[in-house]
Amino acid sequence: MSLLCLLSVGCLSWFSAIETDFTVQGTMPSDSSTSWRIPHKSDAFDALWLTMDSMQFQGNGSLSCLYIGGSHVQAGWLGHGIRKRFEDSFPSSDTIRGWLLPYRMAQTDTPTHFRTESTGKWTGMRCTHGGHVPPFGIAGIRAHTEDPAATWQHVSIRSDSTLHAAEAIEVYGDALGCIPSWLGEESLHSRQALVNGTGWLFQFEDPVDTVRFGLDIIESGAISFDLFATTQRLMPHQDMQFTLYEWGNNGAKVSSALRCDAWASEWPLPDLDIVFLGLGINDVHAAGSSGVDDGFAHAYDSLVQRIQNMAPNAALVLLSNTDSMKDGQSMRARSKQVQAIQEKIALSHGCATFDLGKAMEDIGSIMDWHDAGLAQADLIHFTPSGYDKLADLLFSSWIEANKNRPTSIPEPSSQER
Repeated sequence: MSLLCLLSVGCLSWFSAIETDFTVQGTMPSDSSTSWRIPHKSDAFDALWLTMDSMQFQGNGSLSCLYIGGSHVQAGWLGHGIRKRFEDSFPSSDTIRGWLLPYRMAQTDTPTHFRTESTGKWTGMRCTHGGHVPPFGIAGIRAHTEDPAATWQHVSIRSDSTLHAAEAIEVYGDALGCIPSWLGEESLHSRQALVNGTGWLFQFEDPVDTVRFGLDIIESGAISFDLFATTQRLMPHQDMQFTLYEWGNNGAKVSSALRCDAWASEWPLPDLDIVFLGLGINDVHAAGSSGVDDGFAHAYDSLVQRIQNMAPNAALVLLSNTDSMKDGQSMRARSKQVQAIQEKIALSHGCATFDLGKAMEDIGSIMDWHDAGLAQADLIHFTPSGYDKLADLLFSSWIEANKNRPTSIPEPSSQER
């Protein structure tokens, strides 16, 4: 049995076949199936499928994914579920964690499955806080210090932390009078400034799974250091690699992401193969009784264009809102407004859409998820098991999308399966 056939065994039965074409040129399909809806022609998706085919059939290739969202993503459980499924499905692949963000140093919730420790005095700024001023860096958050003795450390919490190791680490940030220094026990091969001026590259003799940094003072007088992200970098000599970058900020709306004006210089543009855009639920909850307005549609369109301009080779998938309630009222009608806007923008800009809300409904409403122990009492957020189920919905649909579309690589013979 082929790998992708194995992936479909045990997948939730309600996934329908992928719609690889719009039913009428220039229109969206009228049904509300849980399948991905992909443009008639898309070089980005063709390249994505070829990369996944190469990893499946030939055992080589690098796949980089960015997930943009709010608290669902900052919590870390959703990303952890996607990584876990990718590792299980492609066991020969090395998993690179991607961004390790300074949430705790910025006094906000720390995601699961990596631990952050720091010394010295740090303050934080977040793109979701109206009173905070930019820059917000690569992921909408920055930790600031003027303490020359400040340090920080990220440790992967895994039964085998070496699963998230890399031979190169990038530190994204701004510095005055200082530069980051390596404090770990591993042998540092080199430290150099990134060519685009957004940070520094540290290269090591062996893979590093725990990052430990301080500051080297290079000028007398006051110092200033802004940390945006510590990033594990791909190891080019490995046959297969998967990287999941998580952009997650509690309370993030579309306008929050648009405040991150440094994306163009800081995103790992050559690496991104696919971007999931999962913003909209906080816009719905902040909207009045009539729902989102034209301002939201304009902002969402602007964000899609910005992503495509900065990552022109990446396939972009617009995710509908998960089901939720506010003050005892269902947000489903408002979320349908958002979904209609997404479908129109997807047509205009050649994006795909995935109805995550509809996929949820095959289990039931947010109340049913709560009763099953999958959603929290606020009927917005999910339990760890609920986020794992969402990861299963998204990842299974992704695999189904690849499996059911036409491919130029022949299906393995029965002897090869």
